[in-house]
Amino acid sequence: MNISNSICNKLFAILLLTTALVLQPSQAADDALDQSRETVTSTNEQLKKKQGTIDKLDEETAEIVDEYKSVLRETETYQTYNQQLTDIVESQNSDLDSLQNQIVEIEVTAQRILPMMQRMIDTLEAFVAQDTPFLPDERNQRLARLNDTMKRADITVAEKYRKILEAYQIEIEYGKTLEAYDGELNQRRVSFLRVGRIGFYFRTPDKQQYAVWDRNESNWQVITDLEVTRSIDSGLKIARKQQSPELLTLIVNSAGVE
Repeated sequence: MNISNSICNKLFAILLLTTALVLQPSQAADDALDQSRETVTSTNEQLKKKQGTIDKLDEETAEIVDEYKSVLRETETYQTYNQQLTDIVESQNSDLDSLQNQIVEIEVTAQRILPMMQRMIDTLEAFVAQDTPFLPDERNQRLARLNDTMKRADITVAEKYRKILEAYQIEIEYGKTLEAYDGELNQRRVSFLRVGRIGFYFRTPDKQQYAVWDRNESNWQVITDLEVTRSIDSGLKIARKQQSPELLTLIVNSAGVE
């Protein structure tokens, strides 16, 4: 009986020991597993935080890169603009130098051309004074305006020269045209006929007197030739567009005409 109890006690002790040995490793594994899970969870949370930080840094980096590219483009634009401005300034400086040189040349030219233009006017005055005395008021007034123009500072040299040439052109045209106009001669109203510069005539309104300008004597010579007086009548009508052109018989060299 005692032996059996002793054996039973021993067997129970062995069973407890075995159970303890079996149960102890299983609990340790569970603890290790729980600790691993906690570590993984903690690591995941840390990784999420770090990933968020990385994502934020990526966004900030992308913004910085975009801003850098924008600044770089603006810098290139400003550089191009500055280069264009530099080219413009250089071109303007070159133009300014050219203009200054032209101004100097113009001043020198003006010093030479102004006396020449005045001589042209003086020559024209002398010519008009010696020419057939048609349209004396009109021609003398034109010369007076030219002399007045030469004294004015508000008129350019080019404009002064143009007016002088215009006056010369008008005088040239007188030699190519037929003209009739009414005027006064020795306090008498008469009709004048100018045939270019080869003949200058007048007729009284009553057609009782006809005359031709004698260049050699610088005075009027009376015309009594009926054919010539009829030609003067026709010439006056032709010049006034009252008659079709026709051949005229006129006195050109009037010296000695009675």
